[in-house]
Amino acid sequence: MKPRVLVCILSFNDFAEVKRCLDSVLLQEFDGHFEVLIIDSSTNEKERAKVEGLAEAGRVEVHLIDNHNFCHGTTRQEAVDIAISRDFDFISFIVQDAVTVNDLWLRSMLDGFALGDDVALVFGKHIPYESHNPLAKSWVSTTFYNISPDDSIRVHRAGDAEVGRDFNSNVNASYRLEHFKTTLRFPNIHYSEDQYIAKQILSCNLLKVYNPQAAVYHSHNLWKPLDQFQRLFDEYSGLKDSIGVVPETVTFLGISAKVRKDFITNKGFIDSDKSLNVLSKWYWKRQAYWMSLVKYLALYFCLNRDNIENDEVLTYLSRDEMKKSLMINRLNFFQRIRLRIIMLSLIFRFGKRGFYKGLNENEAEQVVLNEARVTKHVVTEHLASNVVTSNGEFDQLNARTKNFHGLPPYYRYIGYYDPESLFEPQPVTIKIASWVIPDFGIGAGGHRTIFRYARYLEDYYGYFNKFYVLPPTQWKSDKEIKEAVVKHYVDLNKYSIEVVDPDATTVDDCGILFATSWETAYFIHPVRNCQEKVYFIQDYEPWFFSRGAEYMLAEYTYKFGYKAICASSWLNSKMLSMDTESTYFELGVDTSIYTILGELEREPNSVAIYARRYSPRRAVDFVLTSIIEYSMTNPDVKVYLFGDNELKIDRPNFYNLGVLDEIGLARLYNKCSVGVALSSTNYSLIPQEMNACGLPVIELDWEGNQVNYSGRDYVYLVPIVSRLFGEKLNDLLSMKTLPCDVSETVSTISWTDCFRRTESFLSELHGGAILHKVYE
Repeated sequence: MKPRVLVCILSFNDFAEVKRCLDSVLLQEFDGHFEVLIIDSSTNEKERAKVEGLAEAGRVEVHLIDNHNFCHGTTRQEAVDIAISRDFDFISFIVQDAVTVNDLWLRSMLDGFALGDDVALVFGKHIPYESHNPLAKSWVSTTFYNISPDDSIRVHRAGDAEVGRDFNSNVNASYRLEHFKTTLRFPNIHYSEDQYIAKQILSCNLLKVYNPQAAVYHSHNLWKPLDQFQRLFDEYSGLKDSIGVVPETVTFLGISAKVRKDFITNKGFIDSDKSLNVLSKWYWKRQAYWMSLVKYLALYFCLNRDNIENDEVLTYLSRDEMKKSLMINRLNFFQRIRLRIIMLSLIFRFGKRGFYKGLNENEAEQVVLNEARVTKHVVTEHLASNVVTSNGEFDQLNARTKNFHGLPPYYRYIGYYDPESLFEPQPVTIKIASWVIPDFGIGAGGHRTIFRYARYLEDYYGYFNKFYVLPPTQWKSDKEIKEAVVKHYVDLNKYSIEVVDPDATTVDDCGILFATSWETAYFIHPVRNCQEKVYFIQDYEPWFFSRGAEYMLAEYTYKFGYKAICASSWLNSKMLSMDTESTYFELGVDTSIYTILGELEREPNSVAIYARRYSPRRAVDFVLTSIIEYSMTNPDVKVYLFGDNELKIDRPNFYNLGVLDEIGLARLYNKCSVGVALSSTNYSLIPQEMNACGLPVIELDWEGNQVNYSGRDYVYLVPIVSRLFGEKLNDLLSMKTLPCDVSETVSTISWTDCFRRTESFLSELHGGAILHKVYE
């Protein structure tokens, strides 16, 4: 029996677009029967009359509805009800500003359903219009490239970890009507009904399919920041109302960092757009900043809209509501300008209180802690109970911590370990992850990974993260530490951070308690008020010391019986060889920052060297000796050193840039021809980030790197021999490597995908409570 399909086109105030969309649909070659239903909610009577005239074409029916009655959810459900009443098998949704790419669009939709009777939804690819602005094109292209980079069909099931599993767009989607007769129904919501129905489909153990062959041309050519603000506010509000989450969260302090990252990404797309001339690129780069800014302002206002008490402001925030209430299409030019001035003043006048409420970090922390009814336990009675006051000065604490009988501070923790005292998990089921971490400064890669994993627990599992910093500390207050985390590391939302008194092993009740270094492993040993203890291992720390007491104390922590999450496959093999139950993740790359920046010219014969000399495992003196020797016979080489503010090298063409932030690092990597980042212990973030910016990298040749870089191109392992180092450097400087080829090798190593490797391990922790995910 041949399939029967109802194609539904939603239209509003643009007959030319509707006609173009209809013409592309009617040209479909389809081995079955299909009809077209146009649902028009125009407010312009002339346009409405023209659309109504389209019903004269064969197989086309027009339904006119009042604009105030239009709703993305209920209007589509009305179309579904019509299709069911007329015995159609499938319904395909498209909108007036979309055009099918070819005459096989409808056939490709049905090909997706042929994969099984439990396929309830097939959605297709969006291809941006070539004439639209580069920011609109980049968003659309990136979204669908991430779902299927090779343009192959993707089948999404509940529990899958695939990118785009929960994504759907009713701009170009088809549904099997059989399932709407029993379990499915579009909700009565104004936005994001497509995301809602996708989530409902997966929760019913049905399948959804992405078929990129069922493609349409579609993109939003908004270029005015205010219009973009309103559109995004509506979209984020729709996601929040329909499925309870938004793509990401942002705090007031974190807006600047988010905008900066998004801006860099947008600039890269603009540079790669060959249709733009020099003047157009200059214009759109200026515009890109404002687009990034309004994106995160819209998100922030959405997250804090409950704190805005003025209803008129909420009307102006929403593009859709403002059109409905003010009929903006009937205003003249000067009235529109005046209206926009009023909008901006109202938004920031009445909305400003939201900047200090809602998801403000302190309030978020208090809400979570109150809901969990957390109580503080002092778990080791023989220890003193001196408590560090939040936001207080740390000078006295530092002085007392540093003076431990004249010994290094970490020796005070070794007495906390008692081999006779075995840990028994407590029935603590609240979703709080506590992290005991060493003190940190700016640019610490290990702490950055800790904060990233904490953000992963927050975003994907709904955890509140609490950080306990062991003194001595360089910071002056808890507030100063939190500001540093937001500015220089990761923008967390649900978290707290404080410096603890090492003489009082006190933590809040928590589900998971993380040790993050060997001394913190001793610190957490007497703690009992947690469900699980996990050792977050990023390096084989005994190798930080010569063979002595510290070496053996660090090594002994791997025998404490903690479960472990390791930051490489090589580290995991080390732990397994020591009978430690462990899993691992690979280090990822944030390609929104570390990417090829088209506006920068690469300097020939230039080398970027990670030169943090105070870390012996970085073999900096060997690198400096080798590069100085190389420069004597190659005086035109330019050497850029980074990572150590105090490093001084008295050589021509040697430049010490000190500690750089992420933006500075990305620009440096885009400026140079070769990167050098050595590690004699576990590998680090830097080689991947250099690769992502197009740099081939030199690393040390030893067992760990051989395992961690197995199968990777453009990371060259060199023995610790100066002559061989110089030869490899000379080869790479002479090699005509395309930066895009280097960058491609790490383009898919995202942090989220890397962290997801630990998912099955996490599912066994915390009594299985961590299995409940809040967003993917």
